[in-house]
Amino acid sequence: MKKHYALLACLLMILCACTPTESAEPAAPPDTADPSPTTAPPTVEEPTASPSPTQALPPPVQTLNEGEGMQRPGPWLTFQTDEGFFFVSQDGTEVGMVPLSQDYFIANWIPAPAGGSLACLKDNMVEKILEVRSIPDNERLLQLNLSDYPGDPPAFVDENTAYQYGVDRYSAVGQMRWSHQGDILAFVASYLGPSPDVYTFDLRTGEISQLTSGPFHAVYLNWSPDDRYIFHASVEEMFRESSGSGYGGWVFYAASADGTEILQVAEGMKDRIEEHIVGWVDDTTILIANGQWWCGLFNLRKIDIENSQETTLWEGQFNDIAYDPESQSALVWVAPEDCQEEGCGALSESGFYKVSGVDGRIDLIAESPKDVLLYSMDFEPAASSFIMETDSGWLVYENASFTFSETQPIYSPDGNQVAQLIEDWGSLVVQDLQGETQFEHQHDGVLLNPVWSPDSGVLFYFAENLEKDSFDLYRVDAASYTSRLILEGRFSRYDNPPVWALP
Repeated sequence: MKKHYALLACLLMILCACTPTESAEPAAPPDTADPSPTTAPPTVEEPTASPSPTQALPPPVQTLNEGEGMQRPGPWLTFQTDEGFFFVSQDGTEVGMVPLSQDYFIANWIPAPAGGSLACLKDNMVEKILEVRSIPDNERLLQLNLSDYPGDPPAFVDENTAYQYGVDRYSAVGQMRWSHQGDILAFVASYLGPSPDVYTFDLRTGEISQLTSGPFHAVYLNWSPDDRYIFHASVEEMFRESSGSGYGGWVFYAASADGTEILQVAEGMKDRIEEHIVGWVDDTTILIANGQWWCGLFNLRKIDIENSQETTLWEGQFNDIAYDPESQSALVWVAPEDCQEEGCGALSESGFYKVSGVDGRIDLIAESPKDVLLYSMDFEPAASSFIMETDSGWLVYENASFTFSETQPIYSPDGNQVAQLIEDWGSLVVQDLQGETQFEHQHDGVLLNPVWSPDSGVLFYFAENLEKDSFDLYRVDAASYTSRLILEGRFSRYDNPPVWALP
């Protein structure tokens, strides 16, 4: 969503310059956990490696398990393809795959941050199925129809209102968020009542708990840093039947994960306004900003969820924001004043600002670059820096100064290595912090989505296979900088960047 607003801001800047997102046999989803999924026998496959343009490849030794658990310990690289979910051990010697059902498409999937579990939302435009699976043993821990409420719907004044409510209800159902410990999944469902409410699934006990109950739609689940509260909002309307731009009737709540209390935190704006969670200052203080699709962001404030104390940090307009939890501060970008809009908060002076989430101090750190359009802005923990995508390359703000890069820098978690795709994504280069090239792969097709392992010892990336009209998966050992082909021609499409699932 952040990128959505930044793109709109860029369009505004342009206008100003011109004028003064093997099928498995489907089973009827039960409403309780299913501890006994069907598994298929493993198959062993040893794909033939083809030489890298710059590195000799060791002989591959690899097992492909379909429907079985992973024998090699985690972490595991996870990604979704047209064939199914793949799980790759960090050493590259074991690959697991769970086929997808042809009766559903995958609307969302999230590996747990610990514990080796995967939550997957399956959708067929009529029902949404939540499935939670253990990666190490391929056990299905939960399969639940989130919207299968057998009771009567609420009473509505007319058919159009009932239709609008139904569309909003289906849109809200299926949101999900893991706790930081990876032992509890919070999700939105409406199978025990007609409205979308907040539920939890505890992997330790297998229990499902309903935390909230009300007539409106629960949205924006967000765990507090200590996993004590599930911060969320309740909205009267989501406007999904029309433009979908902004929700109406915001009220913020914090539900304790153990189900003992629900705190009403604050009320948001009532009209078609979006609320954006920027980050947490501490275990009970959260940063939130308003937004509208046609004018960007405004009204940055912090809220103490336990005493409902709200403090405005930035009232005027801004175009993008990224939060650094280490320094508890945000970097705010404001576009030129003639590209700001009336009615979206007070006009702000253009530039980059550091805003403290602790004491609210605001410091102008740099002017907004001229003749450069910003598309997005994020904080990179590995480099302790803010990285901004522009129309001509990437800006990196580090140690109180900006540096420019023509391609996106992809830092290893330890911050000591940087991977970049250059030459129209036809070449992958890995350099150390002194700029010395350690590895390079030149390719006839495109190279995509380099991703470092959590310990920085391995780099995986995808390569287009022009002969087979598919993608290959490569692995680079960062100690010896030797590459190895892990999967060749197994899938013609993969959806979204790969993510690590941690044990």
